[in-house]
Amino acid sequence: MAINLTKADIDLLIREPSGDMRATIASKVGKGFHSHIFTPRERQLAEDIFRLLLRDTEVRVRKALAVELKSSPDAPHDVIRALAADVTEISAQILEHSPVLTDEDLVEIIQATQHVVRLVAIASRKQVTGPVCSALLNKKDIAVAKALTHNKGVEFDDRSFNTLIEH
Repeated sequence: MAINLTKADIDLLIREPSGDMRATIASKVGKGFHSHIFTPRERQLAEDIFRLLLRDTEVRVRKALAVELKSSPDAPHDVIRALAADVTEISAQILEHSPVLTDEDLVEIIQATQHVVRLVAIASRKQVTGPVCSALLNKKDIAVAKALTHNKGVEFDDRSFNTLIEH
């Protein structure tokens, strides 16, 4: 499936800069980026567009961007970090799925938040390493602990397992 941002798309965006149109553009650019159909120059332009879209006031625009980039291992780190700090309906997708986020990123995010939805999203990642698991368990939240125990991709070390049992 070809995903091309056409001159007609740009013209329509200029004539009708609605949230729906901006969300459509975000989706198209994200799909093109994720599909590796862009040249190196187009990829750089796409990254610049992503950074502009991060400032969009409409949640649906940033959400469209998050949907397309959440599984991309090539997404720009700064864009993914910004989406991970966005409103919960956006951040949860990124926190659960983005391979761009490092253990250091995740631990920092865990330590900085009390939002259970965000913590459960991290606990639900396909793979949760020991340091991330430990940071999550230190929050002492039952929903987070439950998400970890139901996740087959969690690395429980002895300390984390003992923390889980204690709480």
